[in-house]
Amino acid sequence: RAARAAAADSLATRLDGLDSTEPGQPAVLEACAALADAPLWHDGIPDELAEMWADLKAHLENVPEEGWDVWTTWYEDRLAGDRPVNKALELKRILIPDAEWRQGPAHVNGIIRRLIEEYKPKPSAPEQKPTPVRFEFREGAVRKAQPDNPQTPEKRRSGAEQSHKAIAELLDRALSTNSARNNPTVAWTLEKCRASLGGDFESLEVAALGVFAAQLDELAKRADDFLMGEAAASVVASNAQLQFLLRQLPQWADYVKGVDEPFGTPQQENAAVRAVKAAIEEVVAAEPGLVAPDANRELEDYATAAVSEERADGPTEPSTLATRSYLRVAGDFLAKYTGALLGWVWSPVEKGAQKGLEKHAEATMAGALVGAKSYLLYLAEILPAEFAWIPSAMAYVARLHGSSKKDDEAAKGKGASTDPADGD
Repeated sequence: RAARAAAADSLATRLDGLDSTEPGQPAVLEACAALADAPLWHDGIPDELAEMWADLKAHLENVPEEGWDVWTTWYEDRLAGDRPVNKALELKRILIPDAEWRQGPAHVNGIIRRLIEEYKPKPSAPEQKPTPVRFEFREGAVRKAQPDNPQTPEKRRSGAEQSHKAIAELLDRALSTNSARNNPTVAWTLEKCRASLGGDFESLEVAALGVFAAQLDELAKRADDFLMGEAAASVVASNAQLQFLLRQLPQWADYVKGVDEPFGTPQQENAAVRAVKAAIEEVVAAEPGLVAPDANRELEDYATAAVSEERADGPTEPSTLATRSYLRVAGDFLAKYTGALLGWVWSPVEKGAQKGLEKHAEATMAGALVGAKSYLLYLAEILPAEFAWIPSAMAYVARLHGSSKKDDEAAKGKGASTDPADGD
């Protein structure tokens, strides 16, 4: 083994010493890389050897306590040639000291397993999907990102701007009535619509307005049942104008199309709402300062819209639109929170925002995600179309969390040895 290690070290030194600017050397490096990644048998493993390998693998699997899977997986990767060789990991593996090898397969295979975990590649950032609210990590916290400006064909823009002004007046009038203010569901829905409408047409948040307008639409159908005349009339008029305005905005049609396909069965979607809500509550509670008030408020608003509640004045079941919108909002939040740890970047603006993440904050964020691990993995299990990125990200975060805990323990140990009280 010592001879093999010395040879491997020599080969690595020689390869590292190759000057890729010299004539012919780039071709040598490319050929070495291609050979390392190629299938072990170009024409397929011979039948006799395939049978021998199957027998050996079965024998090794009969002693799981020795952990031979680190070798059987490695060999089958080489057979298939479909997984690139990790040069740093391979060198670490073969340069394990002889003293470790002499302690038996269970011991040395355990070391190899830890090396494999250490050298696993960082998972890729998930795709950004349509969502009424987007988040970003900025100034040491997850914050609500600036929404896109509303887009409408030029010939419709004047009418859309006029509708915006009329809706703002109608919503303000409805909110000024005692009948609406005294009804929590109506007041909350009107307030959400008014906030999404913004102060002017350019600040209108299209998808957010559409989600809350859908709730207003349901209330407007029964407004006369639980509101006085003026309030009921204002709610009905506001709703009619809102639905008209949304039809003028292509962004709303695009958003609806983006959430039209089921994420799972209705039961799975509702279970996912409960799980993601619990996960986010754990994450936020771990260190509230890492989630800005505007981001936390958005999460709470969409959760309120998506969670069933017993109400004397309205339906208890949330709409499919509200459910899927909350899942998208929550998914974007979790991706941006996790991305701050893993260095994920979706736009040039985000590239430098994570550089200021302090070690303490990194450890806290990793610990918060690990604390919510059971909820997060459950999400990936029941709605893989939306949350398939979570397991690989959580595995990486768990390794970060383990490293952070070791650093903390080492720091505590160092601090204890220099504590002035020790000298008394």
